[in-house]
Amino acid sequence: MLKTYSILKFITILYLLFITNGCKKDSPTSIPNLPIPPSTAGHWVGTTDSILTLSLELSQKQYNISGFGTMTSHTSGWVAGGTISGKSSYPNFSITFYIPQYQPVVITGRFLTPTTISALLNKSGFTDFPITFLKQKK
Repeated sequence: MLKTYSILKFITILYLLFITNGCKKDSPTSIPNLPIPPSTAGHWVGTTDSILTLSLELSQKQYNISGFGTMTSHTSGWVAGGTISGKSSYPNFSITFYIPQYQPVVITGRFLTPTTISALLNKSGFTDFPITFLKQKK
């Protein structure tokens, strides 16, 4: 009986030590601060092998992305602008680029770093066309 009492007392003391010491800010048992995922908000420029440049000005509120952009063809000199809307679910996102008088371009991408996005262009003549966007400094 004495052994059982001593074991229970020992477990109780360990539990109390864990509760009082385990909740300290620097304790390894405290809940870590999770990093805030990067936002798509800002000015992004993507270029594909000197053929095409996309310049996007994006805003993000929670999961919703909106903005405007410009697409420039370096082979023909064609330039067109339009509006953008889409969704973000870090690290992935999908936006649609609406250019008047053209079919929308769907851009799906993934953050590689907080300032680099690897993406694919689809529709409006594109099929899995790769592009890398770099976030521009303000």
